[in-house]
Amino acid sequence: MASTTDRRREIHDEFPETRPLPPRSMEWRKAMRLAKELKKTPYNPSVSYELVLSLDGGDFERMFQDFLGEPGARDMIIERPNLIALLADRDALAAMDEGSLGRVYLALTQEDGYTADGLADVQDKTPGFNEIAPDPIRRWLYKRNAALHDVSHAFTGYGRDRAGEAALNMFTSAIYPHRIVRFYSVIGALVAPRDRYLHNLSYMYETWARGRRARIPLSAPWEQLLPLQLKEVCRRLEVQPLEEAHPSGVLREATVGGPWVPVSAVQGSA
Repeated sequence: MASTTDRRREIHDEFPETRPLPPRSMEWRKAMRLAKELKKTPYNPSVSYELVLSLDGGDFERMFQDFLGEPGARDMIIERPNLIALLADRDALAAMDEGSLGRVYLALTQEDGYTADGLADVQDKTPGFNEIAPDPIRRWLYKRNAALHDVSHAFTGYGRDRAGEAALNMFTSAIYPHRIVRFYSVIGALVAPRDRYLHNLSYMYETWARGRRARIPLSAPWEQLLPLQLKEVCRRLEVQPLEEAHPSGVLREATVGGPWVPVSAVQGSA
């Protein structure tokens, strides 16, 4: 069986554009400027993504090279399945069985009006994106990964409020060693409501521990996973059921910006 290094080397030889890019440094001054700009316009997705890129420091490239070392990477590069198109096809998602990951994702997007290609559009309009993704293969993978954010909300069961975003960041940071995700996860824990603060921190630890147990490769075949029942998806990815990971329940904001309160852990536990 080929090793991770062998698989990566073979892809480098077959697709020369996948060879490592020059090292990137953290752009602290740019990050500070963007943070100030974001404070004035907090819902500017382009500025938010540019801030993420300024603090990348080569993490995107390390993740890309990790992807190349996975067993399914070469086949995916050759095929380059269009996950965004599938996630945007509401008829196809609606035709999937009740309780499938696809149907859960569809319900989530219908609830908040999210579009699968929203972040991809932001990436295209962000100047720094071309620096980390100068070729079609990297652009394909990074857009694919960005589209998975709400899919991750669907299979983890964490909501899209502040408590849910903090939980998902912590879960993700335990799987992928991306510094910006870890940064956001720490910030999410630090700014958790002071009401029941220790309980909130304990909950953040539970989400991190759940992520540590999961096995979600960068080359996961999401197109094949979407039609499956949510429980089966979690079983294959070794994602602990909600009621086991959070015996006291999943936390949600009681009100916007308000305290985090437990609710029944129902999604993925039936």
